[in-house]
Amino acid sequence: MSRCHSFGRDPRFGDFRRDPGVIGPAPRRVSRLTAAADDAILPAPAPLAAPLATFGELTRDWDARRRAVAAGLIFDAEPPGTGRLALDFGVTRERIHRLHIHLEQRMRHWLYTDERSGRPFLGHLLALEQRFGAIATTAELRRWHPEHELPSPDLGVPLWQVIATLLPHRRWVRDWLVAGDLDDLGDRTRAAWRACRRAGLSWTETLELLREMGIRPEIAPRWLEYVGRAG
Repeated sequence: MSRCHSFGRDPRFGDFRRDPGVIGPAPRRVSRLTAAADDAILPAPAPLAAPLATFGELTRDWDARRRAVAAGLIFDAEPPGTGRLALDFGVTRERIHRLHIHLEQRMRHWLYTDERSGRPFLGHLLALEQRFGAIATTAELRRWHPEHELPSPDLGVPLWQVIATLLPHRRWVRDWLVAGDLDDLGDRTRAAWRACRRAGLSWTETLELLREMGIRPEIAPRWLEYVGRAG
């Protein structure tokens, strides 16, 4: 059985050496939509058969400006900023900013109060969170339901990006969906890894330790590679 300290010398992981070509400030998908929902009365986690149509109940009556702001500023992986949209629609940046805030408030209200579609969609999000543990990859999110790869007919954005932004207890950071703070989880992982090496734990024992932190075995190698480069 491979030992933890041998795994640390695997060239794929670089013994947790810093890779300057990779490291930089992690863009964080933080908005009013990702606020913790602990004080809300949440629906039971329940995957939807047709999540794309359910989300469409919210967006189908939006005008072109609302759709562009939602697609470009809320759900895009690399938002272009208010300036371009203001220029496209011939309005001020402040007006685009106000519309952005309004749409985030509208979506949050829909998720937590709309019994027909909003709360069922929230139940879909909670079912994902229940499955994922402390951390997951966007690739897992994309594979979890056949409709997650499909674009919203109204917004032109893949449904998985909508979900990644709306998850109530997760933040979308690069390719990760993280409960809590990404840097804190990375620090705790590196500390656990060093302890593992000092104790000479087996890889199986290391996986169990990581599982206790909410890091599932199937994503542990990729997560260790990421935090090794980021540490």
